[in-house]
Amino acid sequence: MKLNEVFSPLSNAQFEPGLKKYENLIRDYFNRSQWLHRGIRSKADYILHDKGDHVRPSSQTKSFVNTLIANLPEWEGYPDRSQSIFASEDSDVAAEYGTVYFVIPIGNPTVASTSSKDFWDAFDIGQVNTLCDMLENLFYEINEPVDDLDFSSIVTALKAVDKARAEGIQFEIEDYSTLDSKGIDYEINHTDTPMLDMLSDWLAPTSCFYDSWNNITLPSSSEIWFSGPALLINRQYAKNQGFF
Repeated sequence: MKLNEVFSPLSNAQFEPGLKKYENLIRDYFNRSQWLHRGIRSKADYILHDKGDHVRPSSQTKSFVNTLIANLPEWEGYPDRSQSIFASEDSDVAAEYGTVYFVIPIGNPTVASTSSKDFWDAFDIGQVNTLCDMLENLFYEINEPVDDLDFSSIVTALKAVDKARAEGIQFEIEDYSTLDSKGIDYEINHTDTPMLDMLSDWLAPTSCFYDSWNNITLPSSSEIWFSGPALLINRQYAKNQGFF
């Protein structure tokens, strides 16, 4: 979880004039039974997160999965992960990424969660970050250009894969230890199911759910995300200030 340009650290001098604006928000937050945490490489007392139009690409892999679920009908109602802030109910999980901050949503945004510690592990097919690697290899095999942040580009590339499959091309599906590679190989090379339909099935949100911030009950140690502005408060600072 890296600090990026949509995060604006605020010094005490900058923040204090606007503190009263957030007093009720802070009080209501610490009266909740569950808190959100995020680990960040920062030492600022407060950080204001403004959603803006920044698109957050997937780290260490292509963004095929995030772009797909932002557009697949099965994921309607979920916040767009490419424009979300990520957090955990478990402060120990957040501490793995840096200084622990409380994440306080501003307003009542839709909050999504998984039943697992990491979103990538929330699917029956296996770790879907590896699925991104597999898709990249499929497109490479047929020399199909694709923009992993553009849904229409991905759909066009998937149709090109379907055309190659219909012409009898057998795709080499690597034996990924974190994916159901045998099942994927069978579906791609031995059925005529369109690739987009396969991915819709593989990426169905059976282990994910969402609700408004005011209503949601969060599972412990799970990944949580929402799109919208938020106030982040350094955990140690909040303790020193007597917030909890």
